[in-house]
Amino acid sequence: MRYLYSSILLLLQPFILLRLYWRGRKQPAYRHRWLERFGIFPNPNISAGGVWVHAVSVGEVVASIPLIKQLLDNSSALPIIVTTTTPTGSARVKQAFGDKVTHVYLPYDLPVYINNFISRLAPKKLIIMETELWPNLLYTCKQRQLKICLVNARLSDNSFANYKKIKFLLRGMLQQIDLIAAQTDVDAQRFIELGAVANSVTRVGNLKFDLPLVAIKRDIVDRLVWIAASTHAGEEEQIVKLFKPLKQKLPTLLLILVPRHPERFKEVANLLHTHNLSFVQRSVGAFPNSATDVWLGDTMGELDFFYAQADIAFVGGSLVSVGGHNVLEPLASGVATMTGPHMHNFREITAKLLSADAITIINSEDELAEHLLSWGSNKDLRLSFATRGMQVLQDNRGALDKVLALV
Repeated sequence: MRYLYSSILLLLQPFILLRLYWRGRKQPAYRHRWLERFGIFPNPNISAGGVWVHAVSVGEVVASIPLIKQLLDNSSALPIIVTTTTPTGSARVKQAFGDKVTHVYLPYDLPVYINNFISRLAPKKLIIMETELWPNLLYTCKQRQLKICLVNARLSDNSFANYKKIKFLLRGMLQQIDLIAAQTDVDAQRFIELGAVANSVTRVGNLKFDLPLVAIKRDIVDRLVWIAASTHAGEEEQIVKLFKPLKQKLPTLLLILVPRHPERFKEVANLLHTHNLSFVQRSVGAFPNSATDVWLGDTMGELDFFYAQADIAFVGGSLVSVGGHNVLEPLASGVATMTGPHMHNFREITAKLLSADAITIINSEDELAEHLLSWGSNKDLRLSFATRGMQVLQDNRGALDKVLALV
């Protein structure tokens, strides 16, 4: 079956390249560094025996940051290679680590590309974040005697249901993994049910709770700052529509709007123009003044900076059926946080926060306006939510130490 898979993937290569080129129309970074996707890149100035961390995109990169920092702190001479598949993931790696790690795009999952990649970088261990399983990647690493660790592993309801349909194919892949460090007991049991070796699976908790707590550095001190972060199409329209009525009641209100995907920055800027809102763009170095309505976060890798400016956060991907984004990031900055109902990608985290009354779920545009007005008018209410949120973070830390001990 692996040979059939490889043959099909090889035949699809021209179409995959066309898709990269097409995506590059809106996000030009997809048209850069193509050779890396075939395992071809300049000779890295690193020694053999390093640790290879694969984090597919931004969310996985953020979860891996505390782990990579600890690996660097424990042995600054240990080569760390980080692969992603998206330019946004690449940008986040570079923003977090600069030249301290080697970043390369993960090659396409064909044996010749994977073998060349491993020969060039010569790592001794592969750490895969969450659930990014490629047949040839796992097989080749096993043949080359690399230890394989699946870290912060999870299986959503949809993924588990889909994987069960191909359980006969998945079993062999999972049995090539030396360690599966699952987020929850449910995740651990699901991997075992799909064919993983039981004694290779352990429950460690969620690395996302081990985010560093950020000391707030407010550069905006005379405004009530609401950030709408990681937003998607269909959400910005609702947010922008609310702004003017809210500002009539909260005169110092400033909105920081940070779309999830960089290819939509221009589209969102046009939306702000359409609604006659005064806005400045972070990409040109502009800073809001007293007349600014919206600060458009049209840069990559600065979400922590924007969260540190805010009094109230709304985390997007949740008013539309995307599955949500990481609500722990604003809480780590001490920001009162709300999100929408579509949080199935963060079900466990959301449940913990709700049980501690540390987050609010809003179900509609009207509810968003209502809660923004309530929180914007009551500093003590905001601080109570922020304090409970940071306490949940503190209470659930510890996965990082367990993962480090295991890997």
